Amino acid sequence: MAQKKYLQAKLTQFLREDRIQLWKPPYTDENKEVGLALKDLAKKYSDKLECCENEVEKIIEEIRCKAIERGTGNENYKTTGIATIEVFLPPRLRKVSNFLKFM
Repeated sequence: MAQKKYLQAKLTQFLREDRIQLWKPPYTDENKEVGLALKDLAKKYSDKLECCENEVEKIIEEIRCKAIERGTGNENYKTTGIATIEVFLPPRLRKVSNFLKFM
């Protein structure tokens, strides 16, 4: 778990430094599906991190999906005026509910 969080942080840092916007082409196509360039990006960063390419690709895909979700939420807010808020609960409260949605 700590290894995954470390990789997420490093990959997010690399993406920002390289000014890569995963929600735009060539990383995401017009249907919001994964683009072909994501594999090349995973290869580049896995070499840089000396880590498994599949694991890096999986984490980059998670980051990409989260970015698309955030963008969709922003678009919905602009059109409807309704915001979606994600709340992360402390471990002791996670047994009760993992996700709350306020409207």
